[in-house]
Amino acid sequence: MIRDAWLRLTARSDLPLGADVAGRFLPWVVAVMVFLATLALAAALAVGAAASRWQHDLTGSATVQIAALDARGGNGTLEARVAAALDLLRRTPGIRRAEPIAPAAAAALLAPWLGDAATLGDLPMPRLIDVDFDTYQVDTAALGRALAAAVPGASFDDHRRWVEGLALLARWVILVATGIVILVGGVATLSVIFAVRSGLAVHRDVIEVLHLIGARDVYIANNFARHALWTGLRGGAVGSVLAFACLAGLSWIGAGAAPGMLPGLTLEGVDWFVLVLLTPLAALLAAATARSTVLSALARLI
Repeated sequence: MIRDAWLRLTARSDLPLGADVAGRFLPWVVAVMVFLATLALAAALAVGAAASRWQHDLTGSATVQIAALDARGGNGTLEARVAAALDLLRRTPGIRRAEPIAPAAAAALLAPWLGDAATLGDLPMPRLIDVDFDTYQVDTAALGRALAAAVPGASFDDHRRWVEGLALLARWVILVATGIVILVGGVATLSVIFAVRSGLAVHRDVIEVLHLIGARDVYIANNFARHALWTGLRGGAVGSVLAFACLAGLSWIGAGAAPGMLPGLTLEGVDWFVLVLLTPLAALLAAATARSTVLSALARLI
């Protein structure tokens, strides 16, 4: 079966379709379409994976912030409130871990925005407590109210706002990318239809001769489909190479730009495999479109 399919794909065509003026532009159209579809799909995959990682990392975690209410109260007052917050958290059922973040580590978190951590000594830095909890046991709203009542200046952030915002952004990016891929597929289909109809008009005399000597419509349609398949493979390969080069360049530039301030937009091995599949899928779409277009047009001539 595979051998028969390969022979059909590599069989000599009785129609000089490669010389068509409209067909000459088809590989470039397919290349542009595959290029745009690859970039759109890569963006959707990267953002979706980043959102999933962030949601996994932030769900069940929280940060307790204890503000430095009055610098005149000294460090002891702030440390006493930190100790009170830790005691309350560790006595709460469902809290797996509650550990204070060292001031040096908290200053390092602010360094990308405020500069070197060494320059932050004069700022009234709040103390932070990193918390892990069981989402099924802990009522975060009630715990936040209890902390605020027991510890002056304490606030509880379960990162829900960040998780929901990132999930919403990811859904919109995936929706827009899907729309772009569908639009690109539609434009590519219309381009193939136009090129095939032009080829039918140019080779009308040859097609009539083939009919006279006994060629069936399916045979003629297969000639067009085979030509469209190889055209799609060539154009798709060019578009994929250009898209992968752009993605590699963006990855290299993004690796050194604002480290720690943006979520890691990376592609896994499966994602690259999906992107590679766009070229054969585009070629198969072109072949199927060409075949159906020829069969439909020839049926109307009978």
